[in-house]
Amino acid sequence: MNTFTVIDDHNLTRTIAACRRRLVYIAPGVTLPVAEAIGLLLDRKEAPAITIIVDSDPEVYRLGYGTIEGLKALQALIVKYQISLRQQPGLRIGVLACDDALVVYSPTPLLIEAGSHSELKPNAISIGRDPLAQLLDAAAAEGGDHDTLPSDAEIGCAPLTPEALKASLADIEKIPPKSFDVSRVERVFNAQLQYVELEVTGYKLSSRKVSIPNDLLIGEDADLEKRLRNTFSLLEGKTSLEVEIDVLDQSTLEPKLDASDKPQKAKYSEKVLEADRKKLYEGFLTNVVNHGWLIKRWDRPALDQRLEWFRKRIEAYRDGVKKQLEESVQKSIRELAQTLLPKLKDRFPERLRKRFSSADSNEKEMLSLLECDLSEAFGRAHQQISPNLKVTYKDLTYETIKDEKFRAALEAAYGHPDRPSVIASLFKEYDAAPEAAS
Repeated sequence: MNTFTVIDDHNLTRTIAACRRRLVYIAPGVTLPVAEAIGLLLDRKEAPAITIIVDSDPEVYRLGYGTIEGLKALQALIVKYQISLRQQPGLRIGVLACDDALVVYSPTPLLIEAGSHSELKPNAISIGRDPLAQLLDAAAAEGGDHDTLPSDAEIGCAPLTPEALKASLADIEKIPPKSFDVSRVERVFNAQLQYVELEVTGYKLSSRKVSIPNDLLIGEDADLEKRLRNTFSLLEGKTSLEVEIDVLDQSTLEPKLDASDKPQKAKYSEKVLEADRKKLYEGFLTNVVNHGWLIKRWDRPALDQRLEWFRKRIEAYRDGVKKQLEESVQKSIRELAQTLLPKLKDRFPERLRKRFSSADSNEKEMLSLLECDLSEAFGRAHQQISPNLKVTYKDLTYETIKDEKFRAALEAAYGHPDRPSVIASLFKEYDAAPEAAS
């Protein structure tokens, strides 16, 4: 192995798998593959001595120095094998000692960068018995007792020319880095809060109108005058369609059963669906004036569960309404065709007249042609009726967090006389972890 090398999950797990006597793992966090590799060592009949030191700060996992799955797997190993686990607040380097091999590396915060898998972009040093001499030789360092030329060194083979340095500075000036303090604030805000865009569409059947072909429109009939003004009400005389759906348990999403072990039923309509939608806002979301609806991240799992419950109710409503809607549409088509026919006998549209089976068509055929024509108009609108729930989560932007008006609106939305400033509490929570070591 080169002195300067690459350490990633693949190399870590491969090195851990080769361990026989002693393993020391020191890093900010742990990923699932690493935890599983350690678990395989512990499963051996003669397991090696194992030392694990990590940073328990949740910020470690928000930055991507480890994964939640890895931490949970490590927790399971502690319970199963009763091994000891130690912590070092603020730890940001990685050390892996496996038998007589020792590697010191820079863990990659996956929130910021993807990490390297190429030996040309090293993030680790493999240390031997004479680490200083090894380092001086690998870097072709000035003042070292070696014959290695810079062009033959493991790293730093190419010079940094004035032109390359100038180009780098020009690029930074073109796209300057964010203020580091505000960038940390942005991360904190996004760890705590998210925008939510929640939309339910296609369920208001009672307001649906169907466009009628212009050559069928007449305004002489008083009864038609109320219903026929370029459009025709899809559910005439009804506020909405009501169906029966299964009552679902909000935790399991399974149907609740009655005393006979049959699914309980409840009436569902546009009105109930709208009430369900409003309860989502009341129970989970907070409106920040002129900015939108926000949710605290720790409320996300509960909201996601409720949304899945709501989605299932919408789907059941859609399926139940389908049959009723078909019947209602067919009835409206028949009634409208029968009402229009007497008015159209002497002025039957030419585009329909050309479909006559003979020169002298009877009323039955004319009525059938009218119903077919109206079915096409009604059918197009009917196909568009599809209740749908759409939810989008978005992080707060850098510009928004800097905006003093946003901060004031945030305080107004979340603030309480008996609690400290929302902004101050977020900063306080962030600062606690870096200062813990002191």
